[in-house]
Amino acid sequence: MREGSDGSGVSKYQRIKEALYGRFSEGLLKPGDRVPSENELAREFQVSIITARKALNDLVTENIIVRQRGRGSFVRNVPAPVDAAALAGTLGASPTASIVSTPFEPGSLPAGAKRNGGLRIVVFLMLTSGEPDNSLLKIIRGVSGHLSARGYSLVVEWCNDDPGTERRLLEKYLDEPVSGILVFSVDPEANADSFERILNRKIPLVMIDRSVDSLPMNLVASYNYDGAFNMTRYLVSLGHRRILFAGIHPHLQTERDRLLGFRKALESSGLPCGEAHVLFDPHGDPARIRERVHREGMSAVFCVHDELAARFIHHLSGQGVRIPADLSVSGFDDSDIGRLLHPALTTVRQPFQNMGTQAAHLLVQAMESGPGFCSQLYLTTKLVLRDSTGPAPSAAGPVPSAASVAAGEAAG
Repeated sequence: MREGSDGSGVSKYQRIKEALYGRFSEGLLKPGDRVPSENELAREFQVSIITARKALNDLVTENIIVRQRGRGSFVRNVPAPVDAAALAGTLGASPTASIVSTPFEPGSLPAGAKRNGGLRIVVFLMLTSGEPDNSLLKIIRGVSGHLSARGYSLVVEWCNDDPGTERRLLEKYLDEPVSGILVFSVDPEANADSFERILNRKIPLVMIDRSVDSLPMNLVASYNYDGAFNMTRYLVSLGHRRILFAGIHPHLQTERDRLLGFRKALESSGLPCGEAHVLFDPHGDPARIRERVHREGMSAVFCVHDELAARFIHHLSGQGVRIPADLSVSGFDDSDIGRLLHPALTTVRQPFQNMGTQAAHLLVQAMESGPGFCSQLYLTTKLVLRDSTGPAPSAAGPVPSAASVAAGEAAG
């Protein structure tokens, strides 16, 4: 069942909230700024005043805005800028580190900032670089809000999608006076020895989304298996019998769990799942996915994440393939890119902000409990049904190959 009444898979009031979150993160709305009124939001997003009011009420509850009688609503609790260079210098952080949240004024530390000889600072190693998408910003927002309320500052280090950069940062923070470390890892297994040294030093550590299989690690992740299982069963319910799972990194725990859910859903539906139904390409090449679809007569593709699905849909857009009439495509994450696609992407929603909040909560527990604390938390996912999936084609022919399209264009 589709969420909300606009057919996008996101409720209307939630869409307003996400738009306002984007304005907060981009600095378009700063502390003290007036927030658009219920009437203004209702006109802008073409919703009822009740829907706009619900979005604003949520932001009041989350302590992000405050209402002033007779004046309107104003931004209250957006993390203020700090002296990032000074704080980063204290830690020896890299030039690309970001100071996301601090509970103190620039140039000073609060009373009691030292604890057990170290600053009340948490380092967050993030797998990506450049401009993070809204999914990652939601994780950071969740982490930042929870830690800031408990008197911790947060330093984010970007790993440039490079295991070597991640390793260097992990080794560096072994000797820095940090209270704890959060990691959304590029490739946990590639740096298993560095993670083991952190654990041996008894530095509180929490992994997000993925961890090292052989090490007892604190972890917060989504139920990737369940999400993939439910998406696959949904595709089967639409009449699809030949479905392709497209992934990139078969060694990553996240992708393995999604593949397992995919396989189990097909098996439980009495459908085959052999080598032809699974494709891992390290480059995420959409042309390879398309050729497999054509060769094996697939009617649906389940991409391991939204980014790959978007790449694939863009590849198909100029090739005469109608989505979903000729081919259904789904993803996993519910990132911004999926909402902006045409057609909008059917996907599995991960609760990114809650993932960040729960990871920070788990880290605080680890820091307060001392050595020996170990816990793993898995969060539920949700199907988001949009326009990129539909009933399996009954009489339509197979998806044309790139070669046949090129031949047709030449003949024309």
